[in-house]
Amino acid sequence: QPLTHSPVIKNAIFIKEKGVFHKIMIHDIMVLKSEHVYIQLTTASGRNFLMRGSFASLSPALSDSFIKVHRSYMINTDFLENIGKTSVLIGELEIPVSQRHREELLSKINIH
Repeated sequence: QPLTHSPVIKNAIFIKEKGVFHKIMIHDIMVLKSEHVYIQLTTASGRNFLMRGSFASLSPALSDSFIKVHRSYMINTDFLENIGKTSVLIGELEIPVSQRHREELLSKINIH
């Protein structure tokens, strides 16, 4: 289902918080965390936003830099610092990575 509360305009999404719409540039999003019917976005400035939606509904708005690394997490590889056995470092955030998604990530960034 398409996002109804977060229209995409010129590589950005708008998220409503306390009656105010915040413009978030797609390239500023570091991490997306799925929480039931919500997605928590963490931006490069360290701010967190909560929006209603799913990875599937948000994916069309995301750039090719985004990849799913875990059932509950998508990362922006532009912020990828390192890849461990069970986690990745995005900026200063340690994000869990599943074995299956780790292989896809390594393949995407041409590490074999």
